[in-house]
Amino acid sequence: MLDRASGLLSKLRWRNVVLTIVVLTIIHFAFLDDTLQNAYKARAGKVADAAAHPELSTGANAKPAGNAATPDASSKNYADEFGPIEPSPSTKKLPAATTIIPTPTSVAPFDAGDTTEHVAICLAIKDQYADLTEFLTHHYHHLGIRRFYLMDDGSSPVLATLNYSSFLDPKAITHRYYHPALHERYQQLASYTDCLRLFGHKHKWIAFIDADEFLYVSGNETLLDILKPYDDDDTVGAFGVNWQIHTSGGLLTRPPSARKGFTRCIEDQDPNHPANVGTENEHIKVLVKAPLAISPDSPHKFKLKPGVRTVGEDGDTVDRFAWRVPITRNRVSLHHYATRSREEYEAKISRGNGMGDPKGWDWWKHVEAIRTDECLELAVLEP
Repeated sequence: MLDRASGLLSKLRWRNVVLTIVVLTIIHFAFLDDTLQNAYKARAGKVADAAAHPELSTGANAKPAGNAATPDASSKNYADEFGPIEPSPSTKKLPAATTIIPTPTSVAPFDAGDTTEHVAICLAIKDQYADLTEFLTHHYHHLGIRRFYLMDDGSSPVLATLNYSSFLDPKAITHRYYHPALHERYQQLASYTDCLRLFGHKHKWIAFIDADEFLYVSGNETLLDILKPYDDDDTVGAFGVNWQIHTSGGLLTRPPSARKGFTRCIEDQDPNHPANVGTENEHIKVLVKAPLAISPDSPHKFKLKPGVRTVGEDGDTVDRFAWRVPITRNRVSLHHYATRSREEYEAKISRGNGMGDPKGWDWWKHVEAIRTDECLELAVLEP
């Protein structure tokens, strides 16, 4: 009997030891671990209309650390605090101060699309969860993209902690978080460089676009169809797509859907101008073959290896700095919701950008003054 009691007591003591260790571990991470506290701590500023505009729930922009005067992203160490998270968490609850915008009520099956991940999308992004919901929905369900790299430039809350499972398979997302202390003036180029270095070998093409830019393929083709002739052509290292810029359409506040709310697009302006400048819609963004790319020249175009070129939808060589002239969008276009509503543009200015040169109200007035036409291609899409 005594031996039996002694054995029971021993078991109880081990259980107490294990329980104590678990409790102390939780206390450490919750109250003592500065790295986690700093990574997930909201910066200054109070939550503004969080239910309708979660992207406004963060405070002032993070300031660049140290001397970041050079855009040479490849010469710096951009290691993030935690490294890539793959797949993204889908079971974490949203922080109390964050409310997502309405998500689609009907989601297509998750097993369709580019399951080989032939094409991926890389975004340098900060505090734009409300924009991401529709961006990811669109590219997942209408372009068939099955890999998204979210290069989080110090968002608060961290984008990897939010829920994406109601509008796409969250396993399609790979998160990479950059602590604000590691922010560089040209952080967008640093993020793009990391995408090439870390993930380029996994895909034939990576599209480098923003969360306010939506790819659209016309007719019965797919994006894979359009890119296929260049897949094995080692003289082609990038594919450029012309912008189609949408204006605010006079809206003052965020609509439930950018695609359905902003249906006025600026006209293509006179292309007869010096080659060293470009009109707004002449701008491009590119899909890149990582093995043939050296580094991003700008958010619009990449420096490629000798003898390798950027082409457009007609196989034409894109040889200007950030523009493709003449503009064509017969097969593929990039709808750029550049200004959105006045409220959203104010948030965009406050948020800053990854190139240390955020657009101001002069650019808003310039774009809003250009003559527009109705453009409904994306407005009719569901979800």
